[in-house]
Amino acid sequence: MQLPITILAALTAALSATATPLAKRACQTTYPVAGLPLPISVSRTATPPSSQPATVSFSIPAGARGPCSLVLAFPAGYPVATTGSSQVDVVALDGPAAGAVVGTVALASLPGEAIVRTVNSFSCRPELSFRLQIAGAEGSVAFTEVEGAGLFVTYDC
Repeated sequence: MQLPITILAALTAALSATATPLAKRACQTTYPVAGLPLPISVSRTATPPSSQPATVSFSIPAGARGPCSLVLAFPAGYPVATTGSSQVDVVALDGPAAGAVVGTVALASLPGEAIVRTVNSFSCRPELSFRLQIAGAEGSVAFTEVEGAGLFVTYDC
């Protein structure tokens, strides 16, 4: 009789225990392999026809769980020099979508508002590389990437 009462007491305690909500894990972040600070400059002119793209690559740690998301972030008022179009096509340079535009984003900051935008998400692989090119006929964008401002990849979210 002692054993059933002990089991019943243990079950009652287990059922009445309040479930602890799972805390959301913070994402891990990786910055360009070229290191920080990293000057990024992208331009296109119609006359004479000229294009200056930029390439950004990220090294993803082994065991990283996906998706791996390419994210653009600028704190409020972060210095970004733009003329003409600030719309930039993001072209995958590796993986299953190599050569394809995988996102278009305005590389511009706002004076009173922080910007955080996910450009696209991908399966994590050892390296993710992208070409940035002006999406319109003419324009230029220049900024210095530092931790917390520019492009980065998140994973293990």
